[in-house]
Amino acid sequence: MKQLRRHPRARQAGFNLIELMVGMTLSLIVVGAAFGIYISNQQLYRTNQHLVTIQDSVRISFEMMAREVRQAGGTPCGPQAVSNVLNERNARWFTTWREGGLIAYPGGQAIGDIPIGNNAGERRPDTEALQVVSANIAASHTVLNHDPAAQTLTLQPGATIRPNSLVLMCDGESAVMFRVAAVVGDTATYTVSTAPDSNCTGDFGPFVSCASGDSKTFPAGSLIAPVTASVWFIRNGTRGQPVLARATADSVEEIADNIDSIRTSFLTVNTNGSLASDWVQPNAIADWTTTRVAAARVELAIQVADANASSPSPRRTLTFVANLRNRSN
Repeated sequence: MKQLRRHPRARQAGFNLIELMVGMTLSLIVVGAAFGIYISNQQLYRTNQHLVTIQDSVRISFEMMAREVRQAGGTPCGPQAVSNVLNERNARWFTTWREGGLIAYPGGQAIGDIPIGNNAGERRPDTEALQVVSANIAASHTVLNHDPAAQTLTLQPGATIRPNSLVLMCDGESAVMFRVAAVVGDTATYTVSTAPDSNCTGDFGPFVSCASGDSKTFPAGSLIAPVTASVWFIRNGTRGQPVLARATADSVEEIADNIDSIRTSFLTVNTNGSLASDWVQPNAIADWTTTRVAAARVELAIQVADANASSPSPRRTLTFVANLRNRSN
């Protein structure tokens, strides 16, 4: 009988403990790297989405700022010098009419009662600010009669001039900024006294001052409009973030988050009427009452803060240039 050959039992393949541990370690490294890339991409996506949202709000702010800057110093009667007879004309920022209605404040320079500091609601130290003053041309009304002796104005029916408001009245020759005391029906009255909220004189002639001036009766057909004033600046938001804010005589409104600086420069007009050869910074303009500005360049810096980001937050700068339409020649 033929004897059958026995084959040795085939060796069974497998992993020993060391090979298993090495494989698990490599797998963990690969998974960890993939997870890190995923988290990084999520942070980048969230930051970019936040940046897009901020840029959208900044564009709206740009449109508002650009419109106000272009209208700086505007009157319903066109470009002309404005006499200011307010008693408080140099006491509060919104009662001051500079040449062209525009003034920029370097970092740290005070603006009336707007506080500077590191607390919520305060203007950030070392940040510039831009003040714009103009007549609200869209809300102008016709003057039917001016009686300087009675200190009254008869306005067109339906005029919306409010009591105790700052107004500008003009014709084709001159303009004057003063305060209306009361409005009854279509009749507005103004007062002359030493009170802060009154006018220093009833002489509304061109280039009038509180010390001396020419009396003038504005003719029928003259125009009157409320004065609008605003200051754009960087303040500390309620959540600690920097915000672009707009102050008026009555309130302060936060316009856009994460705007941490305003930088301005200006193209001025020489005494002979020609344009300056280069842009100048605010601290290079010594006297805004006599300096004529032809154009303003405004830069807003956007800083997106992300507490979970390991790399520096992205920063972008947006710039616009606005030509002043109402500068006097």
